Amino acid sequence: MISLLHAPISARAFHQWAAHRNMMSARHDFDLGAAVHTLLTETFSYGAIQPFRVFAPQSGDWSLYGYVQQDTESLMEQAAITAMPETQAVLPLDAIRIKPMPEAFPSARRLGFDCLVRPVVRGKKGERDLFQHRMETEASAVGTRPVLDRQTVYCKWLEGKLAGAATLEQVTLAGFERTRVLRNGRMSEGPDAILHGTLTIADPVAFTALLKQGIGRHKAYGYGMILLRPPGRSALGR
Repeated sequence: MISLLHAPISARAFHQWAAHRNMMSARHDFDLGAAVHTLLTETFSYGAIQPFRVFAPQSGDWSLYGYVQQDTESLMEQAAITAMPETQAVLPLDAIRIKPMPEAFPSARRLGFDCLVRPVVRGKKGERDLFQHRMETEASAVGTRPVLDRQTVYCKWLEGKLAGAATLEQVTLAGFERTRVLRNGRMSEGPDAILHGTLTIADPVAFTALLKQGIGRHKAYGYGMILLRPPGRSALGR
């Protein structure tokens, strides 16, 4: 069984907590996903809320959404034992809400979606932006600059990730920026892409498995969560 969790995060308390953990030192850029990963792991255990996504507006509190495969009682029992006292100001447990998802999605059901992903390929020198990789690969093959656009490359990548579980009816690159992330003590730069669109469920079992698993790399750090919406209402924000 899979459930959708929502938790408010106090932006001010979170920054204070992260600063006390030296996550915001001058040694490296601040990685929000890595910090939230640490917070959730210490509170609920590794992977208890995954994939997840944080919506962090410039003002006001933030919101965290995530998929969980435990019941509410088990999740809160774990947090009651392992959560550090200071995290209550950051992530108040009594404000968490959990909604069970359908045990079985109807086949051929149309749904809107909103997904933050990191479309990269791995190589000997680490990760590369999938778009840049495609540009360089095709330029090398044909000897001229290829006619490619970022939206087409990323949307085709998403189509492949959904293959067998759902088909894409429409998809748009709704947001893009390059960000630096901290993994295993090293910073790397790569693409953050927000994809909005409409899909049709092809295999309900495979689709549920995809929700649990998430899409692409860095799923433990706030990427790859498929948030579902009514068709034509895919946007939730950043």
